[in-house]
Amino acid sequence: MNIYEIWPELVSFEKRRQRETPFLLEQLAEYPELRILDAALGSGATTLGLRLAGVEHIVSNEIDPEYQKVAQQQAASYGVSLTTASYDWKALGAAYPSTFDAALCLGNSFTFLFEREEQLAVLRSFRDALRPNGKLIIDHRNYAALFLSDFSGKNYRWSGNYVYCGNDSFVVAPISITPDKVVMEYRRRDTNKRVTITMYPFKQGEVEGLLREAGFAPVSVFGDYKKDFSTDEAEFLTYVCRPKTAKI
Repeated sequence: MNIYEIWPELVSFEKRRQRETPFLLEQLAEYPELRILDAALGSGATTLGLRLAGVEHIVSNEIDPEYQKVAQQQAASYGVSLTTASYDWKALGAAYPSTFDAALCLGNSFTFLFEREEQLAVLRSFRDALRPNGKLIIDHRNYAALFLSDFSGKNYRWSGNYVYCGNDSFVVAPISITPDKVVMEYRRRDTNKRVTITMYPFKQGEVEGLLREAGFAPVSVFGDYKKDFSTDEAEFLTYVCRPKTAKI
């Protein structure tokens, strides 16, 4: 079983867009003709939610051709066409200098980068792709609360309400946790087939620090799409920020 084959069902697009799309539209309501870079297309959930909400100008970036195929199939099923690109994240700023009102890196995608210098290079590339007053919106699991208090994973929970909404079909749990890596297992309930993914577990405050070092400020943090949240209870954290040179 390949991860891209199960991702649409794991994400459960119809459930995900009920929360993600309104949050994004609220954060981006100030832009009259919204131009978006979806840096992590994956199976298409974020782009498709925005397109179905009426956002026309989206460049959807995905370096994996298998995920691109899945996303195109998902979009076609809704009668939507995608404008796609296949850039390494570090190349996006040079490919699209000062082009977008918003750059999105969602679906826990940023946690596939393990080295600090690469994380910073990618964030700077996103910054360079933004117009002067644009916004970066980026998310990740709340690893500090869910995994890293004692490295046991006993605090892990998956409500199915945020980002990965297909918990009727899958059992998801960490099978290995260290300060530098978390290995997650995704098991289908009906067939018992399994696939694993290894991710970098961001510590509390780490992403906010990276964003500031990469040239973003101020940085607003949301827990499960809410501004007021408990850092011990949120499953996912989302950061909304602008380049330091932005005029607010």
